[in-house]
Amino acid sequence: MTESTGQDNGSGDIILPAAPACPLPSQFAAQWWSAWSFLTRLPCPNFRPQALGAAAWAFPGIGFVAGGAGAAVMAFAASLGIGNLASAAIAVALIVWLTGALHEDGLADFADAFGLPRTAARTHEILKDPRMGAFGVVTLALSLILRVALAAQAGPLALLAAEMLSRSAMALAMYRSQPAGQGLARAAGTASAAAAVIPGALALGLAIALAGPALLWGVVLAATAGAFILAKSKARLGGYTGDVLGAVQQTALLALLLGACIGP
Repeated sequence: MTESTGQDNGSGDIILPAAPACPLPSQFAAQWWSAWSFLTRLPCPNFRPQALGAAAWAFPGIGFVAGGAGAAVMAFAASLGIGNLASAAIAVALIVWLTGALHEDGLADFADAFGLPRTAARTHEILKDPRMGAFGVVTLALSLILRVALAAQAGPLALLAAEMLSRSAMALAMYRSQPAGQGLARAAGTASAAAAVIPGALALGLAIALAGPALLWGVVLAATAGAFILAKSKARLGGYTGDVLGAVQQTALLALLLGACIGP
């Protein structure tokens, strides 16, 4: 993952630099590249770093790029005679590499921190710990197995749609909740309704066009899972952290793939 927009404060948290004033349309370009450099490990040009909350509108587009790469590789592998399951595994591996396993790490940390009843202080401590516990290992392993299996059944277009729409879920979480702690979430801030809802609606329309109306089942499941995760984090921490956002994205991704498999 590219590190041009953030610095490590020594505790494992990524602190984004202050966002200087930037005129339009260069402001939108700077917001795009800010989201790009944080959510992927791909190179990008020099730009003025912007707060991640302001760049939330770009999340679905970045999901479209990462998901599109995975979908293309999955379709190509299948055309070579590789089985659906192996093709999906290759696609998922590519997406994980492109995104630096950022969201997967968040899901594992969330599972470790929220797997048992704990105090807020202890939860923050676990979220900052780079080591992975039993809850995190099991959750991550099962989520990857389920992700590959569902993608193999749903197909490349559904994978693309789910990768794109699941990143809209992160933007909506940043709009509906508030940051907690002193790490990434506090520096990122919240997302406005315009940055979260409008791109999310456009992403939903495109996702349904790609994967069909059955994806709406996944939207319902993703919304339910996301609301549960945000409620848990708000009750214990007072809001979301970067790891919570990762858990929201990963659970939304699985829910959307599952919905695409259910059928009309």
